[in-house]
Amino acid sequence: MPVKVQYLLEKKTLTPSDAVKWLKASGIKLEETSQTKEVIGKFLSNWNLTYGFLQAQRFSEHLKMYTDQVAVFAAISRIGEKIISDFPPAVYMYIGIGRSPAPIMAFLESRCCRVVNMPLSDFRPKAKEWSITDDALPGERITGERQKLLFEHFDNILHEKIKRRKVVVIDFASPSGASLVAAREQLETYFHLKKVEIEVHALCMCTDVDKRSVESTKDKIGKPKPWNSIHQIDRWLYSNSRTDWASRWHILAIKSFEGLANENFGEAQLSRLLKGQHFDGFAEYGSFKLLSGASDYEKYRADPTKIAGYRVLMEALKDVKALGLDKI
Repeated sequence: MPVKVQYLLEKKTLTPSDAVKWLKASGIKLEETSQTKEVIGKFLSNWNLTYGFLQAQRFSEHLKMYTDQVAVFAAISRIGEKIISDFPPAVYMYIGIGRSPAPIMAFLESRCCRVVNMPLSDFRPKAKEWSITDDALPGERITGERQKLLFEHFDNILHEKIKRRKVVVIDFASPSGASLVAAREQLETYFHLKKVEIEVHALCMCTDVDKRSVESTKDKIGKPKPWNSIHQIDRWLYSNSRTDWASRWHILAIKSFEGLANENFGEAQLSRLLKGQHFDGFAEYGSFKLLSGASDYEKYRADPTKIAGYRVLMEALKDVKALGLDKI
């Protein structure tokens, strides 16, 4: 239904040019770019409301809300399309770790990709035994008992869902990516024990501000140690393992600055929303802290509680594509 303005007893359907003139006449400035006009056109055709002639400010506020939302959804779409391009769905399955990557996972699922959301929060333990990842992980070693619970958790979530020979594990890092390091390592161990040949990649999304920290995490693990008396054994035995690990660690930096002409507005908004965990309420599952103990795990397993907001977000992203808003 179109947007209308009430002029005394007459209702007039707004066109984009009418809307701009009305706002100008009411003293409200509007940046007249081709993008603005396109957004106004979509807003007027998809918003069902009648405004009084003196309600231009209210109309402007609703338009701003709609424009901001479209910009964020367009940024999600662009990032999702890049992931699909870099990790083709015919080859890869996508595993989202925790709640942080919810909007990206919802987009991938809206494009009919094979997606699994893995509930796992505050998870940064070292491997059960020494590993090349030790320097990058701040937590204690995972115990045999906790690892057993973790693999039961993987069984429940991944049961018969692995239909690809490669998976990419996705998380949003704030700031170092340690959770993704730990999750990837435990999934690799899980697949090895299951005797399933799966190549595991990790995609660490982060803000451009945190990119250096994520690269530092990669270097701690992926760079062969130098030739000296302290690291000789590591250099001999683990250089190939380190370079192989680094080849499957990928970084996707999201712009956090809008730019002088607001050219990065949508991505910067998305960056702030992810950093502030504002999408957590739209994740498929709630928070699950396995390391807090067996009793919490039993409670979670009895009622994993899927969140309806995830499906709402996925349908909204489908609508964004259907309406062509992802290209604005």
